[in-house]
Amino acid sequence: LGGRGLAPEAILRAYAADRATQEEPDREAARHRLLGWYQYAAETAAYTLSPTLLRLPADQRATVTSPPVGFTGPDQARAWLDSERTNLAAAIVYAAEHGPHSAAWRLAHILRNFWWQTGNLADWLTCATAAESAAATEADLAGMATARLSLAMLHQARGRGGAALQYY
Repeated sequence: LGGRGLAPEAILRAYAADRATQEEPDREAARHRLLGWYQYAAETAAYTLSPTLLRLPADQRATVTSPPVGFTGPDQARAWLDSERTNLAAAIVYAAEHGPHSAAWRLAHILRNFWWQTGNLADWLTCATAAESAAATEADLAGMATARLSLAMLHQARGRGGAALQYY
């Protein structure tokens, strides 16, 4: 390959694309591991910030092969959540669209207090809406309850009490 004038980056991209098409079953397993890791890491960070938050029972379907690092305190946990905010929101939307659906509403639940504290209403709305859709797809009552609570709190935070009431 190198003799044909391909740059090392092009060779690596071609190799990665070839491997991705050959290892299709591993892609779903990798997606589950990534979403499980995000659930575990986000939960660790969220409860480091707010230890009294309501915890859901562990997701038995989530796979965590390498536990994330712990956080030394609230400042480090908030910094991690801030730095991963875009990735976490994307993971919620992706899981809502492609599964596992429980990962979407669980991650959204875990992050609800973080959205409240930071006032990031745009991400919160995106994630809560995706969570509600994911839970509805599987008629998951716990998921629908947490998503609707999140939407109610979001509307309350926006000063829209009437809209909040339809979700409580």
